[in-house]
Amino acid sequence: MADEEDFETEALAMVIRESYDMLAAACLRLPIPVQLPDTEQRIADKMAAVVRLVDLTEDQPMPDMQRAALGVAALSWITVVDMIAMGITRHSDARCLAGLLAFHHLEDAIEQLQEWLDDNS
Repeated sequence: MADEEDFETEALAMVIRESYDMLAAACLRLPIPVQLPDTEQRIADKMAAVVRLVDLTEDQPMPDMQRAALGVAALSWITVVDMIAMGITRHSDARCLAGLLAFHHLEDAIEQLQEWLDDNS
């Protein structure tokens, strides 16, 4: 049982890392690039940077839909981290699933943003 829980915890940690990497890569391509902390930084540092990114989205010179996609991506990452952390510490499958759902929202938002960036770079 412990091995299964360790595997699940590692898989959820990988979702957090992968979603952060996707967000950070997109931020580097923005009209005004934003450098998020690298993946070796503490999660608290990454969280503070993504919270700040939410505030910076309105300053990006791009259409409203793309600014919204950036905001959704940032807020979704915050939700991924919060829900997965709560799910792991409270042994709540529902919270882990909420984190995975937020990951899919982040993927969709990044895809929408990437399409615009590809067309406008």
